[in-house]
Amino acid sequence: MSWRTIYLLVKAYWLGNKPIASALERLSFQRKGSRSSLLSVVIGLMLLVMFVYFSLLLGLNYYSYQMLGVLIDQPLMGLFIASALSFFGLLLFSFTSIHDFLYTAKDILMVRTLKVGDASASLSRLILLYLHYAPLYWFLTLPALVVGSFIQGVSISYVLYSLLYLLFGPILPLCCSVLVALILIGASRGKRFRFLEEIAPMILLVLFIVGISASFTRNLGEDSLLDFQYEAMLATVAPLLTSLLEKLPLFTLQAKQMFSFSSSLLMVAINGIFVLLTSIAVVRTYQANFSKLLSNQSTRSRRKRAYEFKANSQVSALLKRELVVIRSNSSFLFELVGELFIPVILIVVYMLTGVMDEMAVLADTLKDFPFFEQILFLIMLLVANLGMLSSTSVSRQGRMFVYDRLYPVSAAVYVQAKLLLHMCLVGFPNIIYLSLSLMFFGLNPYHLLWMVPLSLTLILLSATLHLCIDYHNPKLDWTLAQQAMKSNPNGLIGLALSFVLEVVVAAFLVLPVLLGLPFIYFAAILCALALLSLRYTYRLVVTQASQALAR
Repeated sequence: MSWRTIYLLVKAYWLGNKPIASALERLSFQRKGSRSSLLSVVIGLMLLVMFVYFSLLLGLNYYSYQMLGVLIDQPLMGLFIASALSFFGLLLFSFTSIHDFLYTAKDILMVRTLKVGDASASLSRLILLYLHYAPLYWFLTLPALVVGSFIQGVSISYVLYSLLYLLFGPILPLCCSVLVALILIGASRGKRFRFLEEIAPMILLVLFIVGISASFTRNLGEDSLLDFQYEAMLATVAPLLTSLLEKLPLFTLQAKQMFSFSSSLLMVAINGIFVLLTSIAVVRTYQANFSKLLSNQSTRSRRKRAYEFKANSQVSALLKRELVVIRSNSSFLFELVGELFIPVILIVVYMLTGVMDEMAVLADTLKDFPFFEQILFLIMLLVANLGMLSSTSVSRQGRMFVYDRLYPVSAAVYVQAKLLLHMCLVGFPNIIYLSLSLMFFGLNPYHLLWMVPLSLTLILLSATLHLCIDYHNPKLDWTLAQQAMKSNPNGLIGLALSFVLEVVVAAFLVLPVLLGLPFIYFAAILCALALLSLRYTYRLVVTQASQALAR
């Protein structure tokens, strides 16, 4: 093992992928050599606002639990919640990508042809794994550190302990994720169990996030953002959290390390032990696990090549190919299934947490509002458009996109296949969600007469805008699948445009009701404008696709 070799491998990966420079370039919505525009500034500001909003939301909820802890003589409750939330969130979020990151990434095959030992190669991948996921941990814990400074005030020791917390905090969940992945590889002899490695962690992660969100929002009062229902929290939440403080001493120790040198030293020692054990386990099994996974991957590749797309048209054949691309990688499946089934997961979580009963009571009050149907429509539209299915569709193909340039197929056919996939996975399920929502709230089903055509038109318009973004500047040179979706700025730009579209639609649907104007006329005008915009955006995306295929 050579630390110089490890450093060179990490540096080569960083310089080759240029994650920060690539993100900034893509957020500018421009290709190399072109100037920035007003659109890039607007999108950047919107992304900054989203980041500040979620950070503020986390900080306010950590503050509520910290004040609850003060009431029950547990002032470190906010830091405890942040430690547990960050640990389980990072554990579940990183688990599905361990195989790809350590063994099956495209650049690993090139590294294996060099004179690089297993120890250097494996340790460099562990360091890259830390660099890749540590920012997520920092995002989840930094608001808690700010709130925690209210306990004893800001001091030099608190700042130093906070830096140690941020530096060593991501190590433990990542080590646990790697060790569990190694156990599964050894037990399965390199075979991929899709449910254990992809579906189960995805379901657990989404349930975890939605459950935390539901527990946060249900504690809010009505007067201000700092108005929390502490009496209800003392009766329902406090006993559970007190029990968790006793049963989860690791997170309690993490919270104490902000104010105790001995606790901080103990946490550093625990993280060091886990790093040592994980490094030894990965190094000693690296060659064997790499061979197992590579052999099984080759077997699956041969099976895929034997598969034939039997279809009656080019569009249907390309549609089936899109589904195969999604199923080919756990990260793609993880992201898209989580996005597409958000309404179902929300319903299940709300039923389990008792929020559904509260929503039923709230619905009786909200139904008296004259624009309640419009708000319901906007919520379902927002859920449908907040996805990365089309905004990363081209990027997911990676270097295989070159074959699209060789096939005797026009650009319009590729676009039609991708739009058809979007409507099948997003548009038509949205009709089901709208119908069920009307039934749940006891509304007249005649609202579907304007909701269905308007919803399908706006979803299709959003999909064409997302495709324009990805065809304009696709990220095809990724080495890890996460770079095509999770780390792809095209997806964030698509989300920003979806928010803009949502605001425009809200103005057409809600303002007429508030002003006492006929709502149905404005809905018809909105649908007509959406169809007109769809005509031009479709031409634009076909043009962008033609240019991408010609490059």
